[in-house]
Amino acid sequence: MTPRTYSSEENYTVIGLGNPGEKYQRTPHNIGSSLLKRLVDQPLGDFEDFTANKYMRAEISKGSIGSSMLELRIPTVYMNESGEAVRDVQDPSSLLVIHDDIDLPMGTLKISFNRGSGGHNGIRSIEKVLESRTFIRFRIGVCPVDSEGRMRKPSSHNGVSSYLVDRDLTVSEQEKFDQLPKRLYETLQLLAERGLEKTMNNVNTK
Repeated sequence: MTPRTYSSEENYTVIGLGNPGEKYQRTPHNIGSSLLKRLVDQPLGDFEDFTANKYMRAEISKGSIGSSMLELRIPTVYMNESGEAVRDVQDPSSLLVIHDDIDLPMGTLKISFNRGSGGHNGIRSIEKVLESRTFIRFRIGVCPVDSEGRMRKPSSHNGVSSYLVDRDLTVSEQEKFDQLPKRLYETLQLLAERGLEKTMNNVNTK
């Protein structure tokens, strides 16, 4: 399935994946939820403060970028239950999921549509609940890199898991992610103005 044509007046549900609880807040696995919080905290767009919604099992903020209305969600459930926070979404193609990706270099951003989960438990949960994978994904690279920029992915499944949830971002890693809220806003703005296909072509070729 190819991306559908989007008008300039779309309504999107944007969910930033992560685990609840203070111990996870600065880990690579929580970069999706962290970016949404930073987007609202900074004067980049016109968004309300996040408020808890027990029914939706998420913290929710509403606002706009250009002519598009966005509802931002940060799940209050664990990563492998992320689908519970989007159970009400009727049109999967109006859902945008921001999540960490261990297969991309630290601090990069790529856009995917209608692709497999790549082993990400949060994406798997959303696919299961919606019975679809035709949603937009903003994949944020969290793979460590060496001094020459080459990826150094942990070699085992346990190593990857520990890297994602058992350690905080280093100072240098955090500096890379500090640049992402502005880029996230600009990418959402581009999506609102030019649609998904043109936004993917622009972002994924950089």
